[in-house]
Amino acid sequence: MKKMSLLVLIMLLFAFLSTDQTTEAAAKYSETLLAESTKAYALTSTQTLLVDHVNNQLQVINLSTQTIMWSKKFPIVYDSQVLTNPLKIIVITSDNNKLKKVTISADGTILSEQVFPSIKLTENIKISWAPAINKEKEKLAVVNGNQVLFYEYPWKKPITTLPYSSAEDKKYEYTITKDVQLQTPYVVIKLNGDNSTQSQDLYRILNITTKKAITIPAEWNVNTSFSVEGNELIVNSTSQIGHPLGINVDSDYTIYAKYDLKTGEINNKVIRSFPAWDSNWKSEYFNRKLVLTESEDNKMFLINQYGETLKEFPRTIENFNYRTVGYDGNRLYLLVSSKDHGVELVSIQ
Repeated sequence: MKKMSLLVLIMLLFAFLSTDQTTEAAAKYSETLLAESTKAYALTSTQTLLVDHVNNQLQVINLSTQTIMWSKKFPIVYDSQVLTNPLKIIVITSDNNKLKKVTISADGTILSEQVFPSIKLTENIKISWAPAINKEKEKLAVVNGNQVLFYEYPWKKPITTLPYSSAEDKKYEYTITKDVQLQTPYVVIKLNGDNSTQSQDLYRILNITTKKAITIPAEWNVNTSFSVEGNELIVNSTSQIGHPLGINVDSDYTIYAKYDLKTGEINNKVIRSFPAWDSNWKSEYFNRKLVLTESEDNKMFLINQYGETLKEFPRTIENFNYRTVGYDGNRLYLLVSSKDHGVELVSIQ
């Protein structure tokens, strides 16, 4: 009888430990990493930086070992960028309500910190940082109200201020400033114009030198993401799943486009049309490649920055709830939603 009781106790202890380990595995990757606001940057072929703007957290994951190499939390993450030669990460955050720049090495070591006490922080402020390059000095762009304020050393007061609202914004019931990215001498501001049941993303390119503005509208009722590379604006789109108006059947949708920052003209693009009003697609731009999934196809497409299809993968996930975090030339790495484990890292080839 004692042996039986001991055996039962051991089994219960083993079940408890197994459950605890499963919980830890489930909690490894937060569900917020699948949020639209999360950004992913390739550090190396096996290491990816994830910037979680919901939890204001940076994590570097190793794709080969499926481990989190390091993680850091901040009061807020206004901007984050990855610089090369040498590889390092820039985070624009705050400290005691003062704007702060933190420079981090690829292994998570804090290399330097700089506080900008003269730049005032407000509730809905948007901020972007740009490194010194060629003859341009290091700069900060601060979107506050309907203006963009530009700062550089000694960071005491704006070197220039530009309004970014336009008369064409009046065709919407209201507009919301979503994001900003500075790439001297240009700054790109993402806006969203809303008309009750419909909305449209707008990209306003301001030339700091000439003070001229160009507006690039996306299609109605799609979600878009953007990045700036060199002298080009990259915009990719995803359908709004479940939108009551659906999509326009057999109309061309711009899934991906590269726009010249100076002229606003398209240099390369990927377009698709869909046969049904409830068709859907998802696209993600990661490490100069586009990952595209369409509801009518059981494949995922890997497309290069020039719009050419590099590879097709079998679509192994039922929904569009995933995030691209890596590609090693053979396998595609994704964070996917899992009913049993929350979020897990998978690879397909």
